[in-house]
Amino acid sequence: MERDIEIRETEGRGRGVFARRDFRTGEVIEEAPVIVLDNDQYELLNRTVLRDYYFDWGEHSCAIPLGYSLIYNHSNRPNAMAARDREHGTIRFLALQDIAAGQEILHRYECGPWFDVR
Repeated sequence: MERDIEIRETEGRGRGVFARRDFRTGEVIEEAPVIVLDNDQYELLNRTVLRDYYFDWGEHSCAIPLGYSLIYNHSNRPNAMAARDREHGTIRFLALQDIAAGQEILHRYECGPWFDVR
């Protein structure tokens, strides 16, 4: 099965996720399963490189998403959004606008970036 998205190098940002086909506004780009961690595990997570890659999952937990979801880059003008589905344990990345094949898929980090935005 050919994937609809791929990871490529992107200038000034390292790796990023790119569309391999056109996506329409509202279309699901990727649905990624997550590993949910409770607050005790969260404290341990913050001592690892994964501290920069989790999503808030509620008052007493956070989640590490799988799939390509950790590679999407930030933008203040995103063309995609991340939507949590706590019931099914997934994060869906949805197109906020039409995205053309070859275009980088960007979402807005809820916490805001902890690095210089280009």
